[in-house]
Amino acid sequence: MADNVNHPKHYTSHPSGVECIEITEHYGFCVGNAIKYLWRAGLKKDGTLDDIDKEIEDVRKAAWYVQRHLENLQKKKKQIAEEKLDRKFDEAARVQVVAEAELAKKNSSV
Repeated sequence: MADNVNHPKHYTSHPSGVECIEITEHYGFCVGNAIKYLWRAGLKKDGTLDDIDKEIEDVRKAAWYVQRHLENLQKKKKQIAEEKLDRKFDEAARVQVVAEAELAKKNSSV
């Protein structure tokens, strides 16, 4: 009897014998879900869709998760760049304050 809760056929029928979860659990959420949808594309049946439409739906879902992951990476890259810029600005401001303090000290001793 098939175990559709713990080991659904569309996740356990890979020719390698590896179950999908054994791979996806090593990835983040979006990448893991993209792999999952590609893994099962063409294998999971749906009573409301014919096989090709279900496969197209799964590939579209995978693409959605890949796009989401790409957007997250781009946001992270932008945030890192902004943080680097903030650190450079903070360092430049610190240098300016030190220079102004040294100039004020020099002028007060004259």
